[in-house]
Order: sequence, then C-alpha cells, then structure tokens
Amino acid sequence: GISFGSVSAIVNATAPIPQASAPSPRLVHIAQARHALMQDGKALAPGWVAPWVERSWQRCLAQGLQPDTQVVFKQISAPLLRHTLEENHSLIQAAQPILHSLARAIVNTRYFAILTNASGVVVDACGAIDHADRRAHLITQVGTDLSERSIGTTAIGTALAELQPVWL
Repeated sequence: GISFGSVSAIVNATAPIPQASAPSPRLVHIAQARHALMQDGKALAPGWVAPWVERSWQRCLAQGLQPDTQVVFKQISAPLLRHTLEENHSLIQAAQPILHSLARAIVNTRYFAILTNASGVVVDACGAIDHADRRAHLITQVGTDLSERSIGTTAIGTALAELQPVWL
C-alpha cells in the first residue's frame, strides 16, 4: 500500500492475485534482497531495495522481530484505547471527511482506508472492508497496533518511522 502520514490505503487481504507464469522482476528482486539481509546477514548494495525498506528491515531485526514469525495483530488495552481516542479526537474528526472521500474513490478496488495515530495504532477505518477476511477485519479494528515494532515492515509502520511517504 501507499502510506502518507497517518492515512493509508491498504489492499484487502482477499484481493485476487493475478495468475502469472512467473513473479514480477520487482518481487523477485525484493525477495532476494530480503533473503540476503535477513537470512544471510549480508549488507545490501546501494539501490537494491528502496532505502526506507532496508532501514525498516534493519529496525525490525534490531527489535528482535524474526522474518519467519507469523504476524499477530495486537490490540492495545481498553484503558490505553480510551486514552488514545481522546488524545486523537481532533485528528479523527479532521480526517473523517478525507477518509470517507478516499473510501468512495477506491470502493471498486478492494482497498480501504485506515487512519492511525503517530504511534501506528488504528483510530479509524473506512471503506469496503471484508470482515469475513480475518486479516482485513483485524487490521481495521480501532486499537490495533500496526507499528513496525509490533508487526514489522508495512507501509503504515515504515511511513511513520521514516516520517515520509513510502511505497512497498
């Protein structure tokens, strides 16, 4: 997904995967870079992947995240959620018209919009969310921690850590 600030468009986890005879060269390149860095511990040559991707991978490894560990979407505690929503009330109110407009614009794409606070905690979500898909349901729940320290490299977590738009 593409992430800018706290608002992101995230692909629905059930979106059909195009059938192709071979993965795209970009995906093969990323997989090779990921393996070289995370499995073999090799430094990556400049330009192998976007600099923010490599920095995210390095941050995740430094925090003890393992690349083959299953991602678990964690909810913050109820008291912390209440505090987070109160603290981000102005952000949520200001972003709602934009979220709804974005959701309308992408309604036929199987994407949806997520708003997080500066820490990566979901404070709002809008759009064609397939709640039958467990992953889509979990990542759009208010209170889910989508930060790098919680789930690893994602557009949202990386954009927040890098303080700039990223494309993954």
